[in-house]
Amino acid sequence: MATPLMKAIAALAALALVGEAYAAGPLPTPVLDRIVQLEAPHALVYAMRGMLGDGSTYVGFAVVCPTRGRDRIVVEVHLGGCPHDRRPVQLAVRRADGAVERFGPVLTAGPESGFHSPQLTDPREAERFAKAALRPGSLISNGYNSFWNRASETRNREARETFLACLRTTPGT
Repeated sequence: MATPLMKAIAALAALALVGEAYAAGPLPTPVLDRIVQLEAPHALVYAMRGMLGDGSTYVGFAVVCPTRGRDRIVVEVHLGGCPHDRRPVQLAVRRADGAVERFGPVLTAGPESGFHSPQLTDPREAERFAKAALRPGSLISNGYNSFWNRASETRNREARETFLACLRTTPGT
């Protein structure tokens, strides 16, 4: 039977292992090669997702354009947990040509704050994101965690053009 002291030692050992994992350096950057169109009532949704290199969490994004009703246009990006060293993070896309587009505010938070999952609800920002991220070779990042879009040119073009057309025909955009 484990005593309280044994439990405390085990907990400290587990924390030390977690600390060593983060000290070991960044995780490999996932390569995402599929864009899926999701079945969603009253919305057009394209998404891609994958696992961070350690298999602990998903990364990815979804672009959502409502087809009726009062739903808002949204781009949601999930980039895993916030950095342990509390470094600033900001959503960005490095296009295949090397140009960088930045989105939303710069945040400084630690792991206690949860995940960095920025949302873009301004149609102009959603359009800018789609034009940059829905291209093969783009790197979606927050400066801490990143993932590559390596889906085919055909699938990227289909998702980008369909989403942009939806944006143009959505009332209030």
